[in-house]
Amino acid sequence: YIDGDVLVVNTVKRSVVEANKVLASIGVKNNITVRKVTVSAAELRAAMDAVVKSPLWGSAIRMVAPSEASNSLMVWLAEKPGKFTEADIAKTLDKLVDKRVPIIVFEEYAAEPSNTQRFTIKGAPYISGTMNVGKTIEVAGRIGVFNPAPTSWRYQWLRNGTPISDAKGRTYTIRKADLHKNISVRVTTIRDAYQNRTITTASREVVK
Repeated sequence: YIDGDVLVVNTVKRSVVEANKVLASIGVKNNITVRKVTVSAAELRAAMDAVVKSPLWGSAIRMVAPSEASNSLMVWLAEKPGKFTEADIAKTLDKLVDKRVPIIVFEEYAAEPSNTQRFTIKGAPYISGTMNVGKTIEVAGRIGVFNPAPTSWRYQWLRNGTPISDAKGRTYTIRKADLHKNISVRVTTIRDAYQNRTITTASREVVK
């Protein structure tokens, strides 16, 4: 998650040097710093208890679990989070959970039918286009990534990780509010008898 200008990366199985290499490979700028985070089982349990006792539990959040293996708190969102927006959920989690504890958020948790299958993924979609105000950018690299091919798609464009309310198409025209912000897009695949699969592209900065 983002803590100020610091991207907190779980580095239990990776050194800080390795984590920096991963970030560099997806185009993350040097102004984001990696720090090693190690939290105790007690801290993870306390974080889970805080979420369970919050107004989010049972409405916006359907499942939460501490993971000692990944040294993080795992949170699954409800398909319909009720009155809560994604921004509300992020702000509430930020207040509830100690900032030392990395949070991994999974979308649209629901009990799966017995015949639900999963998409397999090879590669990842990405943002294509010039990152200047007034230019139109698009989601590229989505064809051939998912197997079998989805029958429909959903898109949600993000500014610094926060959803842009009226930006839900495959293309997006960059606005003045985006200048010097990081833009990414959440891509969700849909097909009957398959579980929806959501991937967020690497972010790109609007430079001018």
